[in-house]
Amino acid sequence: MWVFPLAAGAVALLFTAQLGRQFASRHRPAQLFWAVAMLMYALASLAVVLGAIGGWTRLEFEVFWVLGAVLNVPFLAAGEIDLLVHRPSVTAALWLLLVFVCAYAVATTRTALFDPSALAQDLPSGKEVFGAGSAAHRLPQLISIPSYLILVGGAIWSAWRMRGRPELRDRFMGTR
Repeated sequence: MWVFPLAAGAVALLFTAQLGRQFASRHRPAQLFWAVAMLMYALASLAVVLGAIGGWTRLEFEVFWVLGAVLNVPFLAAGEIDLLVHRPSVTAALWLLLVFVCAYAVATTRTALFDPSALAQDLPSGKEVFGAGSAAHRLPQLISIPSYLILVGGAIWSAWRMRGRPELRDRFMGTR
């Protein structure tokens, strides 16, 4: 059970390093947003490895939940928005929004009621740990799903804009 999250975390760290190098040389904010998202995914994967090997603790589950289930998708979406809009005012607004979203997600998760018996599973679910319908359990629905829709919408919009350009035909075919 722990081998796959370990491999996923290692790959995410490689992507983080590559995106960080690209950001350092090109200074494109989208790459920084994506590097943060990949680092979050790597840390969430590490939490799964630790939980699977030694048994879950509340902190490990909260790291997995906040970084893996809730926050990494909004950072990916912010990178998508920044890539498509590319205005400094939008980038600043995205960072401000993400700071608020991060604070809200961490505060909601840290203050949530918690069922420690649910941690006995190999990979506990937020529904069982926090309780169905709780604010912490609803965080992915509130934050990650709209962010995912932004990612899909951005990909569709990009494909639509590339469709008639012969030099971008291979990219268009890849996004269909």
